Order: sequence, then structure tokens, then C-alpha cells
Amino acid sequence: MPWSTRELEYLCDHYRVDQSLGEIAQALGRTYVSVKSTVGRLGLAVSRRWPAADVEAVRTQYGRRPTAAIAAELGRSLTSVYVQAARLGLTRTIPHYGQREWEIIRRLAGEGACNSCIARALGRAKGNSAKHQVAYWRRKLGLPAVGSRGAVDSCQTCKERTREGTRRQIAAAGVESLADVRALAYRRYARECGWPEDLAPREVQILNVLAERGPMTARELAEAIGTRTDIKNTVTGYGQYLKGNGRGGTYTAALARRGLIENLPRWQKSGRRGVGRLPGLYTLTADALAILEQRTPSKEQQA
Repeated sequence: MPWSTRELEYLCDHYRVDQSLGEIAQALGRTYVSVKSTVGRLGLAVSRRWPAADVEAVRTQYGRRPTAAIAAELGRSLTSVYVQAARLGLTRTIPHYGQREWEIIRRLAGEGACNSCIARALGRAKGNSAKHQVAYWRRKLGLPAVGSRGAVDSCQTCKERTREGTRRQIAAAGVESLADVRALAYRRYARECGWPEDLAPREVQILNVLAERGPMTARELAEAIGTRTDIKNTVTGYGQYLKGNGRGGTYTAALARRGLIENLPRWQKSGRRGVGRLPGLYTLTADALAILEQRTPSKEQQA
């Protein structure tokens, strides 16, 4: 469809002022290509040469702010900002792999080293990028793949490094096993939130959500603390939420046995036949509210 006068005025008023090409296209109900070609036809396109102010903005902000925000502020595309950052030497360059690196990869791969250990031996930066580079050259050199998609996830060196880190963690905590470290972390989390220390982290999260938002259904609680909501009971076919490893099968059942929450039933009229049952609302009990009052200082104590 041809562009109307109103659309052209909107384009001239908002381009490089407060909206990007994509936002203008969405506002006018047109495609990105149509808006971009109209910008070029009207002579509104930005010159390929970057002004000194824009170059300085990329130099000072790249890596400190999201690249998309920089591009929107300058009225340029993400690709142009990335290219300019590469010209300024702000992007991470991939080091060259030569004959020396290939020999190291062959030798360590023959010894059963994983991609992370080979990247570390090559002096490459840590992270997924370095591992992917090594994985690429393993394939090019015809070596067996080792990594998250290979037969072995980690080599013996990585396993020993993990064991050493675990031993240091246990020694620092002053306990005998990693399970004790986890138990200490659970107790610390419950204590910091003001609840009994023997509660599981999910149970602490449920109590925090109920204290903050008020009564909620089981599904709402599951969504609030980030657990699965697609599990169904194999017998009844209804949704089964907040499954736990303790007695009762769910975290809400464990909290109800502790007397910290209760389930309030709800009913609604169901035509002429009577009433129908709605999902119950979980709420804090008087004991839980008393714990809340103890952990929350009064106004007089704050003063």
C-alpha cells in the first residue's frame, strides 16, 4: 500500500528521535523492510561515516551497557554497533590456532583430556567460547569428540579438580561431608528468613510468599516459587503441585503437619444441584503469624 501523508509525518517525527525502525514499523503496521526503504527514499538514512560523538559513545559504553540500548540510543542497528566496536578493538578476538596448538590438542586428546583442560593448557580464556574452539579443532583434526555432546563430559583431571574443590569447601565449613555443607546452607537460609531452621528451602519459600502476598491456591504457590505445574495425578487426573521428598508427598502437607499453614476450603453455587468445590486457599496459621511478629520489630523497637 502506498504511504499516506500521516504515515510519512509519523516517520519523520519519530525516526532517530524516540523510536527505532522496528518500533515505527510496528506502530504503522508495516514491515521493517518497507520502513527502511522509505527512510532511504526520503533521505533520512544515516551516513555510513560515524560522527565522532557516536564513536566516543561506543568507546565509553560498549561492554558496560547492553548493546541493544546503545544501538537504540544512537539510532543504529546492532550489527553496525558490533562492527564499530570491533574496529575500536573492544570486542574479544579469537586467537589463531596453528601447528603448535594442533600438536597440543592431539597430544592431550590422546591422553583423554576434555575440551576445558585443553583450552586451559593452550592459555585460552575460560568459558564456553574456548571449549567450543577446541571442540571445533578436534572435529577438524579427526579426533574423538569429548564434552557435553560427546561420550565423556569431563576428564580425570577435571574430576580431581572438582574433588579438591569439594574438600576445600568441606574443610572451610568444618563438617564431614558435602551433605552437611548443604544442610548448613539450608539452615542458614531458613534462619535468615526468620523461620525454623529445620524447614526445607521450598517450604521457606512458600511461607515467604504467603506472608508477602496472602492466601493462594496450590497452583499459584507453585508458580510463585518456580516449581512445575504440569504434573498430574495418575489416578484422579487433577494437577499435582509442590511435590516434595518428605512425608505426605508435598511441601504444603509437611507445613500443614507443622501447624504453619492451613487449607481453607471454598465452595460455589453449581446450578440447581447444589454447590461445587473450588481449589482451597493456603494461608498462614496463628503460629506462623506469631513467628512473623517475632522476626519483625515493632515501630517502637525501630525507633
